[in-house]
Amino acid sequence: MFMCIDLKSFYASVECKLRHLDIFTTPLVVCDILRGKGAITLAVTPYLKKLGIASRSRAYDLPRDIPIIYARPRMHKYIEASCDVYRCYLNFFSASDIYMYSIDEGFMDLGPYLKYYNMSPLDLARMIKKFVLKETGLVVTIGIGENMFQAKVALDILSKHNAEEIGIVNYENFSETIGNVKPLNKIWCIGDRIMARLNKMGYFCLNDIMDEDKDRLKKEFGLIGLEIFDHSRGIDSTKLKEAKNSILVIPKSVQESQILFKDYVKTNARQIVVEMVNELAIKLFNKSLKGDTISLFIGYSNNTCYHMSMRLNKFTNLYTDLYKGFIKIFEYVPDGLIRRVGVSISNICKNHFQMSIFDNLDKREDKVIDSICKIRKVYGKNSLVRAVSLMPDSNQLNRNLMIGGHNA
Repeated sequence: MFMCIDLKSFYASVECKLRHLDIFTTPLVVCDILRGKGAITLAVTPYLKKLGIASRSRAYDLPRDIPIIYARPRMHKYIEASCDVYRCYLNFFSASDIYMYSIDEGFMDLGPYLKYYNMSPLDLARMIKKFVLKETGLVVTIGIGENMFQAKVALDILSKHNAEEIGIVNYENFSETIGNVKPLNKIWCIGDRIMARLNKMGYFCLNDIMDEDKDRLKKEFGLIGLEIFDHSRGIDSTKLKEAKNSILVIPKSVQESQILFKDYVKTNARQIVVEMVNELAIKLFNKSLKGDTISLFIGYSNNTCYHMSMRLNKFTNLYTDLYKGFIKIFEYVPDGLIRRVGVSISNICKNHFQMSIFDNLDKREDKVIDSICKIRKVYGKNSLVRAVSLMPDSNQLNRNLMIGGHNA
């Protein structure tokens, strides 16, 4: 048995706790309103959710007839609160049986604990829920299942419609409780693009998939197709220790993205792209990764977007190579008022350096990036930046003071 625990409206709950406010009666949103009316809300209180306000909405979409409290993100406070909750979990489980999936969500392998505590999964969940509330003032929602996938979908889908906010899924009730859920992107690990392809194949819920030929899914999606087929039956063989070690697995892509504080014209946005390419190169180097396919995303203030990818002629993590590729793509970007920028590299492999027989340029640039990383580690990210980051429209100096792109 597994348990998946989520902190309810986490960022908003922490802000309410620090202000001694009730999340169920307070119209508070976590949003850096200094970024303008187009700023994204990171979290809203349950009070606002009941009014139909989503967490990831824009500031200009929020109702004006409610005295909304705008809380600027304080990431260090949220990290501290997450650590406090994790310490609560350690009162019930060994660290080896806890996998923190994100800052506000974690899995627990119940394993021998049910026998040790001599109680049912539901009773244990109730005890943990009460303990976390008492120790931290934060509310948790819980999903319980016979594997990690079941626990996660029980959390995402069932706990929200349960008075105790505890959802339970097992093999016997899976088809009835989860199998008919629509649309498919409500199911963990199924994104919008995969859902669109599944819909095109005639699949609109997991029950549509469970009796189909899994070879058809494998042909369409590869190994992901086999995972989807297993999930349609509530099957998941992932072990918690495997999930904890998944950070060692090579990612499908590495990316940098940001929402700009103001509208940028193409000329000024170019330097933002250059800054982000530099950070992308450093991120790849620190993770000992290379890639050969780059992608550029541009979002405009009128909610239209532009996306283009290009295959490089080699696997690389060097700024010089990435810069040339992204600038070539950027030349095709249509004019307009730009508000979002994203750069990414995919088809990733581990960085096994091979010296060129013609020159050692790659090796020299590796040494430069290594030196930059060492200096930044000791003196901070702003101790060494490219000259482009000193230009008036640059964002990088401010972003280097943030955590995850948000106010620290």
